[in-house]
Amino acid sequence: KEGNGYRITLTVVNPYADSARRARMEGAPYAKDRTYDRETARYLQPTPLIDAGNPRVKEIADTLFGGETTVWAVINKALSFTNRFISPDSSLARQIDAGVCRTLDVGSVIERRKGTCSEYANLFIALMRCRNIPARLAVGYIYSPQYKAFGSHAWAECYIEGVGWSAVDPTMNACWFPHFMAIKMRHGIDYEECGIGLLKDDIE
Repeated sequence: KEGNGYRITLTVVNPYADSARRARMEGAPYAKDRTYDRETARYLQPTPLIDAGNPRVKEIADTLFGGETTVWAVINKALSFTNRFISPDSSLARQIDAGVCRTLDVGSVIERRKGTCSEYANLFIALMRCRNIPARLAVGYIYSPQYKAFGSHAWAECYIEGVGWSAVDPTMNACWFPHFMAIKMRHGIDYEECGIGLLKDDIE
């Protein structure tokens, strides 16, 4: 946002055609002790909403992961788990849209096993950070004819060495949006930094 206007960057990607990028994504080796530059490593830090050090998160991660040799394998296991573990909560979605409440912290998400797109993202990001994969929250607008979905949305982006930041959506159990349009408006370490309370007005 610049004053009363916006600076827009549009990137058009055909993920089905970009076989070289997909090959790099799928082949990137996983290393639990990998180090990152300062800006990227920032997205490994815990926050009150996404606490990767939560004992329940660690318990899930220790049960879910084991012996993965690629980052892609870790990401896909976490995507599938999160998508199955959480059920949609339309009541909470209405409250968040109305500004009555904010997203739930990851401990509450695990306890309730229900949530909106931001709760799916919170749990997924916590699992990524717990396994030393930088992950951040992205928010914006989606249009998905396949799922008859449109409106504001939250998803995750994971950092993959040799590839960069790649979008993944635990709510729809999908990687880098091959099946619908996404307009990312912000990203941040968590819900608070993304300023989601202002997103509806910004989209309008």
